[in-house]
Amino acid sequence: GADCSMACPGTLRGPAGLAVCTGHGTCQADASCVCDVPSVPTNATHPPATAVHWAGLACGDCGPGWFGGRCDEVCVHGTTVGRVCVCRPGAGTRDCSVRCPGPTDELCHGHGRCQDNHTQPGTCACNPHWYTAACSVYCRPDSCFGAGVYPPPRVQCNQHTGRCECQDGEGGHWAGAQCNECARGFYGAECDQECQCSGHGVCARLGGGCTCDSDDTVGHWAGDACGQCAAGYLGSDCRTRNVAISMGGSLPLFSTHPDADANTVLIADPPHGLLYLG
Repeated sequence: GADCSMACPGTLRGPAGLAVCTGHGTCQADASCVCDVPSVPTNATHPPATAVHWAGLACGDCGPGWFGGRCDEVCVHGTTVGRVCVCRPGAGTRDCSVRCPGPTDELCHGHGRCQDNHTQPGTCACNPHWYTAACSVYCRPDSCFGAGVYPPPRVQCNQHTGRCECQDGEGGHWAGAQCNECARGFYGAECDQECQCSGHGVCARLGGGCTCDSDDTVGHWAGDACGQCAAGYLGSDCRTRNVAISMGGSLPLFSTHPDADANTVLIADPPHGLLYLG
């Protein structure tokens, strides 16, 4: 003012002394603030993304469309209130950049609640029995199979797709066309006990006894826990045949010699009456 009796708003005392207009503007003769505006580079048509945008009587608020402690973040689908980005209906996250899926006039397809403000993720919280990110698929476990299936199927709805699938978790590990068999590697009345077949066999649902794998693809295994090679095979994968070789030129034969275990190489030399074990 003319007699310097009026104080500009937003006067602050800091390490460098007094600052007016919250430190983000210039005090005018009429005690009003003109807020700082971002400078535009000569080769650009708008301020850089890191520019600050101040507003308000004391230049302590963010300009429209901007938010954050320094007013340098874009408020995407919201309105600036002070330094906060307040989301419009249907948008969420701190900068209101994520919109709930579904038609504009029926977010979440009408089967869920849109979590839509700056403290929420902008996603759908689906009503019971509705699935997918947009709550667009209906699924009930009791309708996945027809009536009369025995043993009763252990089925659930996939959280992401809404499709029927066998339970695989705290309720047991189930498999089969009707989800009433134990998944490989599990046994028990509730298919919740882990088989002890060393990963090389399947176990009986009752008791857990192992039936070992035996083919040229996965190996030929034996033992109570399927942890050793079956007779006639050797190697870390139990796929290599342990054969008897005749020096006289006869065809290889599977080793059945009582002194040869599964990991023994046996070479027979009948013409000379010799047997090589190694």
